[in-house]
Amino acid sequence: FPVTIGHVTRTIASDYFTETPTVSLLLSGDGANTGTTFTDSSPAIRTVSRVGTGIVTRTDQKKYGTASILFPGANTDYLTTANSSAYAFGPKDFTYEYWIYLPSLPAYPQTVLDTRASGTSIYGIYDSVETDGKYKIYKYPTALYTSTASIPTGGWCHIAVARASGTCRVYINGKYDGSYSDYTPYTDDNITIGNNKSADAGLNGYIS
Repeated sequence: FPVTIGHVTRTIASDYFTETPTVSLLLSGDGANTGTTFTDSSPAIRTVSRVGTGIVTRTDQKKYGTASILFPGANTDYLTTANSSAYAFGPKDFTYEYWIYLPSLPAYPQTVLDTRASGTSIYGIYDSVETDGKYKIYKYPTALYTSTASIPTGGWCHIAVARASGTCRVYINGKYDGSYSDYTPYTDDNITIGNNKSADAGLNGYIS
């Protein structure tokens, strides 16, 4: 389970419906030690750009494959791709998931994923690992969800968030943590990984 972002299209016929998942971004983190190439393995094969100089692949810390992506905790650093309508979930169902490794609790709230076009947009979502290890999901400026479980330090932790028919379910390390209601038709078509759009929540840790 690498960093995965996607949505689900439902097709309804007279006596059945089908669900077609679309993977919009798939980052495994594979690469050479201190590498600066970040490969999208989704069908879209997007170009992933590094902003700043501190983000690299590391082979000495990984969950799967050959490496993971190290984020240095610098507010100037993040990964991104070109804007795409695939990130504008609209009212559709969607899922995002990733593995995260925190060497310690963050000194300030740190973001893994942000889909907003700007730091004050209400048409995208972003998450945050808090100083106590709790996991939060925001629609600016409100926290939509605060986890019951804390993200552990010194080991890999799986995070998954899935929206279906307006109900968002949150899973931490494979266990259901809770849910919240959200029918927002998200229209922002951006993606920022390892920081937020305000560039003040640089992640210190690894993702895969």
